[in-house]
Amino acid sequence: PSLQRRPTGLLLPGTKKMLQRLAQFGFKMKFVWSQDGDTLFVKLHVPLPVLETAADLLDFNLPLDKEVVRAMAEAGVPDPARADSDGWIIAPIHPNEDRSICKYDPFDYMYAPFDREPRRRRLFMNKITPATHNSVHAHPFSSNVRLKLIRELLYNPRFCGYDLEKLMLPSDERAEADEPGLLMHFAIHNPSRVQFLSENWIRWCKSPFAKEPFTRVKDYFGEQITLYFVFLHHYYKWLLLPASFGLLVQANVGWELNTQAVLVPVFIIFLSFWCVTMLEFWKRRQAEIAVLWGTTEYEETESDRPAFRGKHTTSPVDGSDMLFYPRYKAYAGLAYTYGIVGTLIMGVIAVVVGIFTLRYYMLAANVSTLTEVAPYVASTLNALSIQLLNYLYGKVARHLTDIENHRTDTQYVDALIIKNFAFQFINSYSSFYYIGFIQEQVQGSCGEGITCMDALAINTAIIFAVALTAGNLQEIALPLVLSQWKLKKKVDALEENGLDAMPMVEFQSLLEPYDSLTGSMDDYLELAVQYGYVTLFAAAFPAAPFLAFVSNYVEYRFDALKLLKVFQRPMPRPAEDIGTWQTVFEVITVLAVITNAGLMTFTFDDVWNIEWTVPGRLWTFILFQYFVLGFMFGLAKAIPDVSTDVEIQRRRQLHTAAKLIRMEPDEDDELGSLSVKMSAIDAMIADAVAKLDEPDDEPIPVDTIRDLLPLGDPRRKLRRGGSGPRERLLLASEGVGGRIAPPWQTR
Repeated sequence: PSLQRRPTGLLLPGTKKMLQRLAQFGFKMKFVWSQDGDTLFVKLHVPLPVLETAADLLDFNLPLDKEVVRAMAEAGVPDPARADSDGWIIAPIHPNEDRSICKYDPFDYMYAPFDREPRRRRLFMNKITPATHNSVHAHPFSSNVRLKLIRELLYNPRFCGYDLEKLMLPSDERAEADEPGLLMHFAIHNPSRVQFLSENWIRWCKSPFAKEPFTRVKDYFGEQITLYFVFLHHYYKWLLLPASFGLLVQANVGWELNTQAVLVPVFIIFLSFWCVTMLEFWKRRQAEIAVLWGTTEYEETESDRPAFRGKHTTSPVDGSDMLFYPRYKAYAGLAYTYGIVGTLIMGVIAVVVGIFTLRYYMLAANVSTLTEVAPYVASTLNALSIQLLNYLYGKVARHLTDIENHRTDTQYVDALIIKNFAFQFINSYSSFYYIGFIQEQVQGSCGEGITCMDALAINTAIIFAVALTAGNLQEIALPLVLSQWKLKKKVDALEENGLDAMPMVEFQSLLEPYDSLTGSMDDYLELAVQYGYVTLFAAAFPAAPFLAFVSNYVEYRFDALKLLKVFQRPMPRPAEDIGTWQTVFEVITVLAVITNAGLMTFTFDDVWNIEWTVPGRLWTFILFQYFVLGFMFGLAKAIPDVSTDVEIQRRRQLHTAAKLIRMEPDEDDELGSLSVKMSAIDAMIADAVAKLDEPDDEPIPVDTIRDLLPLGDPRRKLRRGGSGPRERLLLASEGVGGRIAPPWQTR
């Protein structure tokens, strides 16, 4: 197609300045104008030497070639200075390959920091070859790795140091400021990869236990996004157990027309043990993934955020350049932001109190219609307020976290997670705790003709259903419909103007932008809130795990579809684990144990028709929660977070990197130089025996030994009379020939 081209003289000064800086750091650029000529697309490409330099400077972890590593390890590194003997700088490495000890091959999944030195360079696996990718040179930089390095070159203060999000100014400010006029930035989708993942990843009729192509997903989207899908898959696969049992319990509730049916306490006990076990096995899965993907030490080598503010100074450790941010300023920022968070949480509590005050007055009106609908009206208002307040708070939380000035992306995201979850926990669950444990004490009852478990069941069913519906509309239906409408509108406009094509980069610019930093965080937050509904109050609504399973099965595929077809390709980000979300799920698990124990002992009228006394309920509550929590900590000890196979493979990775990349020499065997011949030992022993009959040159009298006892000898003090310590000290100082004599000689 014919593209309207605008003269380069019309570029903003800031645009020219940015392009010049990119060229200085080795970027190659290709310019493409949009169809209307108003937008300039700059396709960035980084030559291989620049990639190698950046990877070396950043100690970028890359996979090693298994066969080359094996050959070099088995060959060892001889010591030239000891060529006439069997001397080695690094002795040949022959690890035990018995698969009963470790299921992995000793040289599988080897990763090490990249090194340009030719001998070390050939150790790295060539992901790109002339035969497979039409490349001139073979190199280890896959598409995923290249995008990570490009991001480092753009963002890292050691290179360009751009904060691209801050450069995207509103259009009315862009012309007045000396800024590059950046509209957006994104990676370009690879159509063949998208097609492969669409056919092999997004399959609607697929067993939850079927193997997923997570390695291919990781190679395209990066570790951070893929870890979310691995966790979601693990979670909804484990949900099959409580979903099946929950349906049986819900049928039992319907059959008995009683929310405290005979199977409900059994379901509570089962669910408490299930959530503990599910998380313990996730820890092992997570540790295995970190080793297989080579991300076990990512957080230790993470770069500073471009938005991090501080004073330029030198490091107190190695003298390198660094940014210093005073600790008192950090604490002041935390106090300010968490003060605002606390105030907003108090506002949420006020909203919940207002809703239940309305419910109270509706019940007190003694109007049959109001009395019947009061629980449903209160629960519906609560569900709507939860969705609205969560949306509004999400905007505020991001701004508050910016104020705190965190050094790394991991620290920034962790702080944002804490704020969001603390707010959403109170916003989502406060009404449940009020109904379950407080309402009857304050109002005398939970409603006319219903128990508190009945009221809690109504509240749980309505809020959980609204949460699932609103979440699916917001996360699935709305993005798909809007994307379809926007793209179709653009295609229709092209046909009306007589054009039959458009640049691929312009088409992908029409896709929805994806926030690589916090995009998966919203998905995790939705899962955490859902996990709370499933585990905290499933006793009131046993069908909740089944609904969660169905919702997650569908969301897993729609989330994948959105990444491939709706969103621009995210910039891949490494991740060692799911981070603070692990702690969030563990906190919910502990609270679930305590909450379910409280529901069973205090909210239930009776359990299995056993009339409990108040002390009996209290002791049951205490013993139940401590028994389950004891099981939780016992299971954590019995099932290590890292399996033996993974730990062995991790140690192999460290050893391989130390010997073949950093070339750390073996420790010298100095036992030979320190050994003493047996004849010399025999002579030493004979000499000691010969001197047994010789008197000690300085024998110690018994009386003196009594003086040296830690607490002294009372008998010696009585016989000694008035002679005190000072007198004995003066006597001991007198000697013969200028030598200070021992006390027993002066005496």
